[in-house]
Amino acid sequence: LSIQSPTKKVNNFTEVERIFNNIYDLSCSNLQRDKYQTFASVYQLFALLTGNDKNTIQSRNYTHFAIRYMDNNYAEDMHIKDIADSLHLEKTYFSKLFKKETGITPSEYLSNLRIQKACRLLRDYSITISETAASVGINDAFYFSRKFKNAMGVSPNKYRKEYK
Repeated sequence: LSIQSPTKKVNNFTEVERIFNNIYDLSCSNLQRDKYQTFASVYQLFALLTGNDKNTIQSRNYTHFAIRYMDNNYAEDMHIKDIADSLHLEKTYFSKLFKKETGITPSEYLSNLRIQKACRLLRDYSITISETAASVGINDAFYFSRKFKNAMGVSPNKYRKEYK
């Protein structure tokens, strides 16, 4: 980008949109770690807009597919090995590619995605904690509550009360 050319054609709009949605979702949190993830997403956006190396493009394609798959299927019982297998990659290699592109592991991405979706459900809908957990792909409400509290610093019930 420059003064003479202040715009850039985006070939991968869905990825840019995903990053912007991630930034928006993270902006609702007061946790320091989420602020760092917001900065990481902004840097990821800049990298997407400026990068063109062939290996980066290949790993970005794998990562993009995996992110799209997780975004569309987070409510299902999903394992990282299944995603890697669908890409014909070994799980460890896939995880390294994903982390190199995003800064987090596929498991962390999926967990963060589920927590973000749960936050929306807790803020916007009057469904039980068990229903919220099941809606984001976690069938054990107690496990969901522990994961949610670890991620957000408060229980799902307290979160609902504070942010509704």
